[in-house]
Amino acid sequence: MKQAARITLRSRFGWGEEHEETMEQHTGNLSVSERGLLLRYRTDEPCDVLISATDERITIRREGAVRSSMVLCKGCTHPMAYTTAMGTLRIEVRTLDFAISRPETDAPQTAGEITARYELLNDGEAVSSHRLHIIFETL
Repeated sequence: MKQAARITLRSRFGWGEEHEETMEQHTGNLSVSERGLLLRYRTDEPCDVLISATDERITIRREGAVRSSMVLCKGCTHPMAYTTAMGTLRIEVRTLDFAISRPETDAPQTAGEITARYELLNDGEAVSSHRLHIIFETL
């Protein structure tokens, strides 16, 4: 069942001693099933974002000024194309860990969350580390 949701994304990224943190909040939709969950929202850029998550993998797709599809799978490395008007950057994503907490389906206005740790690689070498924390609450 699709429900309206508030989606909060916190990200910490960088390399070595240098790190930045961002926080975004959006209103979108949440669908939960036996197989996993699906989050959809639109950013101000505008960019449509679709996050699908199961116990085995998380896929984050962006369609707008930037197009990308990132796959997070525990202990795996996946190729990724990051496409902008300036061209396409081909990198890899190495997933270190992730966890998913689904909202309770019986209770109104319950929250769930996704946490993930991953690295971006260029030519097989890590160039940045990332921590992603997504909280989603039904409205």
